[in-house]
Amino acid sequence: MRRIALLAVALLVATIAHGHGEGIVTSGIIVPGQVPGTTTNNNASAGNVGELKVSSCVGPASTSTVTITIASPAVITWTAHPFSNTAPRSDACPLVFTTSGALPTGLTAGTVVWVVPSSITTNTFQVASTVANALAGTSINTSGTQSGTQTGTAGGTVATTTAANMTGLSLTAGDWDCSASLVRSLGATTSVTLLKSSISTTSATDGSLALGTMDQFATAANVMANDHSKGIGPVRQSLNATTSVFLVQDDTFTVSTNKGYGTLRCRRAR
Repeated sequence: MRRIALLAVALLVATIAHGHGEGIVTSGIIVPGQVPGTTTNNNASAGNVGELKVSSCVGPASTSTVTITIASPAVITWTAHPFSNTAPRSDACPLVFTTSGALPTGLTAGTVVWVVPSSITTNTFQVASTVANALAGTSINTSGTQSGTQTGTAGGTVATTTAANMTGLSLTAGDWDCSASLVRSLGATTSVTLLKSSISTTSATDGSLALGTMDQFATAANVMANDHSKGIGPVRQSLNATTSVFLVQDDTFTVSTNKGYGTLRCRRAR
């Protein structure tokens, strides 16, 4: 009997040792230190618990004269621009172009485009027609001619009662905890009655108040005349395949302008 007990203990120890590093559970015993995580308090390698992804976008105060190539795809040169694709950042940010003359075919003055994260270098980047295209690396092609001075301004202009993406991240399968901060840059006479901020897996679609994926601010007609920031999350996103997650702005307002920008952060929980 004693020999059988010793053999059982030896088998248990061998099983634990063999499973070391694989998070094995044997007879109710969990071997510690098996879940790989970050040792830097910042980011873990792709696929590991602690992996962090961030899209951090600035607003209309960031503006610059730019040059635009007529090419497939078009390349934007903005010296020392504010966008980054250095981990953990992967900035898919909105901006608009204006001109004193004419933009090349493929771009329209005042229409929101998005920075393509994979294209970002120190002074250049490409742009896409949607956040989804930016995350997929599908850039805008330009053709024809252009004239005048071209200007880029960060942030996305929105229309009343129309949900719009402000940024997004592509997340691989797993459980992610996502949080966001959405900032409105409101015109001096803009009167708002409803501000909705969401983290959504459906493009340009509000999240849910019940699930905590949307924050809603309702007010009597209110001229705020400054920037207004709202936070969302953290909320769990459980994904069974690679999925785009969007930061969505959906406001009701009148009179003047409303421009949005913000930051979306997601950290892998398992």
